[in-house]
Amino acid sequence: MGFFKKFFGLEEPEPVVYPDIPENMQGVLMKKIGMHCASGCKTLVEGALKEAEGVQDFVVEAPPQDLAFVVFDPDKTNTDKLKDVIIGSGYNVRRMEKIKVSCNVDSG
Repeated sequence: MGFFKKFFGLEEPEPVVYPDIPENMQGVLMKKIGMHCASGCKTLVEGALKEAEGVQDFVVEAPPQDLAFVVFDPDKTNTDKLKDVIIGSGYNVRRMEKIKVSCNVDSG
């Protein structure tokens, strides 16, 4: 039964641990990116964020969460540039929430 639930996405996703936002840094939660698979899509978005200037840390969650949480240096980049990075990797960002202090972000 476990394989069936996992294969069809019926299992509850494990809780996501987001990185802390150090002082002088900012965070952004980008939702509804358009990823449709757990492996390839996530890898493409992570690769793009690794190469982006000013990105300090990030967590990318494939479907069903379909989001990226990015900690960045506002002196080197901004949310519009980060959105362009995601778009450049072949996806989209339909919703963004700026996060200025460390907090527990709900992925729902």
